Parts: sequence; structure tokens; C-alpha cells
Amino acid sequence: MARPAQPEVDWSSLPLRAAKRSDAVYDVLEQLIATRQLPPGARLPPERELAQQLGVSRNSVREAVHELELKRLVERRSGRGTMVLDPRSGTHGTLLSQLAPEERDLLEIMDFRLAIEPPIAGLAAERTTRGGLTRLARLLDEMADETNATRVAELDHRFHAAIAGATHNRLLVRLHEVSSEWLRQSRREALQSRRRRAASLDGHRRIYEAIKAGDRDGAHAAMAEHIQQVRSIIEPQLADRGDGHRPA
Repeated sequence: MARPAQPEVDWSSLPLRAAKRSDAVYDVLEQLIATRQLPPGARLPPERELAQQLGVSRNSVREAVHELELKRLVERRSGRGTMVLDPRSGTHGTLLSQLAPEERDLLEIMDFRLAIEPPIAGLAAERTTRGGLTRLARLLDEMADETNATRVAELDHRFHAAIAGATHNRLLVRLHEVSSEWLRQSRREALQSRRRRAASLDGHRRIYEAIKAGDRDGAHAAMAEHIQQVRSIIEPQLADRGDGHRPA
């Protein structure tokens, strides 16, 4: 099938109205795609060129294109650049595209947790001490007896912080401290359903048992499974919240 002709767009004449430059760039590109001034198969100009044409930084362009990627409106292709996808194909109708920014950020936080916490748990299994195990066991006992959602969220945070501490690696402990405010968003009270609390406690127990056994691979896998399970519970809750419902 023949490739569509590359559209002629006067980038320098496009108005950027949003206060945040990356949002303004996104708005312009999304509108061009929606109106098919940038049809499916069209290639966006390179970041440097587009930034110069629009009078913004390359970082603003990069953020805007990343947002378009999340909504499956464009796709980066090796050797071909960033290509426009068909907005009517349904491929862009992902959960990310339907969420408010703070809720989309929450799913990105879960991605972040999945990237850093399983390796930390694996290292904790190799390096923990008797005192470290005692702290984890005590936190598990407190979580099992707690019903207050705010308190459960705090104990959850302390449990994961204790795992980072069990690595005896100051950089990993510091990473967990620095990211703690991001991570707290994934434990906020509105998302602490009964189902999540039960699943979380069960996941914590499996992580603890693997760390106690000194099983690095098992601890890594248990942490990954725990975070993925929490995410699988959060995603439909976020979708329901968008429809005016609250999690059970």
C-alpha cells in the first residue's frame, strides 16, 4: 500500500495557548491528528526541528510526544521517526487516555515501583539480619490487626521501607526515601479497598517468607507479583471513579 503524502504544515504559525509549553505542544499536535491535517502514517518532524519551528524547548516537544504515545496517537519506529496512528482505530483507547493527570500519574508510579522494588526485595533476601526480619514480622502482625485505611497505608509504607533498609545499601534506602511521596499516592485512602488490603497482606507475607528463606529470586518474584496484583485492583477502581463510582 502506498504511503500517504507527507502533509505540508506551517509549524511556526501554529498558536500555543496552554500555559505549560509541553501541554501547548500536545494540544496542537492532538488537534492536527484529530482533524487529519496529520493523517495516519504521517511522520512528525524531528524533535530539534519541531522545537525550533514552534519556539519551544526540545524537552517540551519530548514530553508532548510522550503523552501522544501513551494515548496511542503516535508511535516511534526505528529508522522512520515518529509516525501518526489512526485515532479511529481504537488502539488509543487505553486506560491511560481516559484518566485525569493525577490518576495517570498513579499508574506511572506503579510502573516505577515495579522497576525498583523487586530487585530491592531480592537483595534484602541476601542481606537481611535477624533484626531486619523481626521488624518485618512485627509490621505484618500490625497490618493483620489494623482496619483503619490510613493506618494500613502507613504500615504498608513502613513495610516496604524496612525491606529497603534490609539491603544495608544507603543509596537504595535513600532512593526509597526520596520517592516516598510519589509512592504514598499509590496507597492513598480512597484506593484502600477491602479486597486490596487482603491481597496486599497476603502479598507481604509471601515477600517476607522469601526474604526469611534467603531466596533472592523468590523475593524478587513475590514483590513483582504483589505490585502487579495491586495494580490490577487499582486500574478498574480508577475506571469506576471516572464513572462516578467509588471502590468497594
